[in-house]
Amino acid sequence: MATTIEPTSPSTLGTRRTASPLVWQGLRLGVPGEWSPVKIEGDFDKGFISLADLDRDRLGVRWQTVSTKADPVALVSTAMRNEVGQLAFDESIERQPDGDWSVARLYVEPEPPGRDVWIGYSHRTRRIVQVVYHA
Repeated sequence: MATTIEPTSPSTLGTRRTASPLVWQGLRLGVPGEWSPVKIEGDFDKGFISLADLDRDRLGVRWQTVSTKADPVALVSTAMRNEVGQLAFDESIERQPDGDWSVARLYVEPEPPGRDVWIGYSHRTRRIVQVVYHA
């Protein structure tokens, strides 16, 4: 089963772009047509995709399958803390999303340029997924 991740940012809200599908190892991303994969590695259990436009890196997606005994809230919290640090972690927001995601956490950089980070755990695929958008 594919999991859909469609990132948005304040700069793209309200504009209509044609999303191009990028599908790899059960993940399905809708990304702007100007973005191209520059690095793809891994398999279903663990991997990474990096996308860029002509100017810079735009999006990174990392995933890893975890044990069924793992605590999703702790996994997501630890991954967010490791990605953005304690101060930004304290500003991040925990979400209890619907659908495939058991728990997720979001950090939005208050002053661009920066990076927005979303990390979630899919109970359906048993994967923790990290999405980093370079704003």
